[in-house]
Amino acid sequence: MLKQMRILTTSLLLALFLPLHAYATNDTVVLIHGYDGEPGDWYRAGITQQISRVGYIDGGPIRLFPRGLMGPGLKPTDKPTVYTISLPSAEAIMRQAEILSASLFQLKQYTGDRPLTLVGHSAGGLVARATLLQHPELNIHRLVSISAPHSGSNIARMAQLVSDSPAGFMTEMMGIDNFADAASLFKDMRPIGKNRFLQWLNSRPHPPLA
Repeated sequence: MLKQMRILTTSLLLALFLPLHAYATNDTVVLIHGYDGEPGDWYRAGITQQISRVGYIDGGPIRLFPRGLMGPGLKPTDKPTVYTISLPSAEAIMRQAEILSASLFQLKQYTGDRPLTLVGHSAGGLVARATLLQHPELNIHRLVSISAPHSGSNIARMAQLVSDSPAGFMTEMMGIDNFADAASLFKDMRPIGKNRFLQWLNSRPHPPLA
């Protein structure tokens, strides 16, 4: 619920940010969910629908499989399009960024080399930034970050402490057994000072954006 509420608060922002943007740049927008998220979160929050109302075609959810990128609306298009992408949200940030970048390279087979706008919620904002740094050739010209822990998350630190503690075996009984499954992600999102990943991410010069 909290996750969806945070996404919902951005709907007005996106409605104001994108109206002229679709027609002016003919870009491709990719919505990136955060931890424990899924493409459907953007639909339930009404954000995909709002973006569609201002000139974007809804390309639907996309996902990278061993045999390639797949999605119900994946087809060649020369119009501004918005996609939602499915990522393994409990994986480390760089692992998610690898999958995202591979997906974006394949997506360009359908959209051409039009500019990309990445919209990342929570950990998805970090995934988007890591992708921008690793692959400037993707032609990412705008990045929208929503409630992303760019300076780290105390909740992530607490979660990792719980999963790493001797009492970690009790997490399933407490209903928080997914903490252990996301240990690599929580490590990446620890507050700066004890986090090599965020120190690296925030110290790197970022490519210029529109």
